[in-house]
Amino acid sequence: MSEYIFGIGSGYLPQPAAVIARKRGAVLVNHCDPGCKCGYGCADECPASKRHWFAGPNRGEPFDSAMGRAVMAEIETAGITPAGAAK
Repeated sequence: MSEYIFGIGSGYLPQPAAVIARKRGAVLVNHCDPGCKCGYGCADECPASKRHWFAGPNRGEPFDSAMGRAVMAEIETAGITPAGAAK
């Protein structure tokens, strides 16, 4: 079974976003691509390499989009924004 991926963006989302996602049957993934993407020679995690997305079970429509809308609406209502995103 595949996963339904949604809410892809730059930067990391904080823990409250993960709690919201779990309530709706999804998980938050905060990921950092290897290497420096900003051109300043970052030694560790480059801010330009930080990404986030949500993943949930792929049940097909209309279930996938309903889960995605519910998670993203609650994230927006809570005022949660990415941390560490490249400017």
